[in-house]
Amino acid sequence: MEIIPLIHFKERRVLGQEGDKYKIDGFLKEVESLEKLYVLDYDGIERNKPNLCTYQKLSKSIEIWVDAGPSDLGDIVDTVMAGATDITLRKKIWPYLDTEKIREITENKLYLEIDLKKQDRYELQSPMKSNIDGLVILDKTSGLREDFISIERLKNLAKKYKMYIYETNQRDIDYWNKIGICGLIVDLDKLMEFRKHGL
Repeated sequence: MEIIPLIHFKERRVLGQEGDKYKIDGFLKEVESLEKLYVLDYDGIERNKPNLCTYQKLSKSIEIWVDAGPSDLGDIVDTVMAGATDITLRKKIWPYLDTEKIREITENKLYLEIDLKKQDRYELQSPMKSNIDGLVILDKTSGLREDFISIERLKNLAKKYKMYIYETNQRDIDYWNKIGICGLIVDLDKLMEFRKHGL
């Protein structure tokens, strides 16, 4: 199972676990030894002001998977040009997204975010577009294990698509592995805990 470390950007800062904000430049050295990083950019998602310059700095030394809420093809181009290798799409931000048109301008991997807190649970039962590379669930998954219908749908989707889930507890690695989840997205400060499990 793949483990992808996660960082959060907000107000041009890296958001820590306790809501602390750290300057991005000082943070770059800390992550340059990683192979890949999931960047959850609230500036892009909430205000349509992604941290493109920071993506360029990060992408010089590592692969970056950017989740910044693109809302049109121009946003995709900007994100790719800034160095993203993987891009997360959010239907609530780009409701009529056309992945065929995105594929015309980039070969980067495209993932669709499913928001379990919203009405998107229907996404777990409706067939997905076959031209996406996978699915991402970033919600806290506590309570999901008791929702047997959603778990069955996740199992079925995991047979068709690469699926990544945000996780905070390393004890749940085996559970997600049995369901067929191919990767976990974990907060950067918990990365070492997860790696102790041989991942």
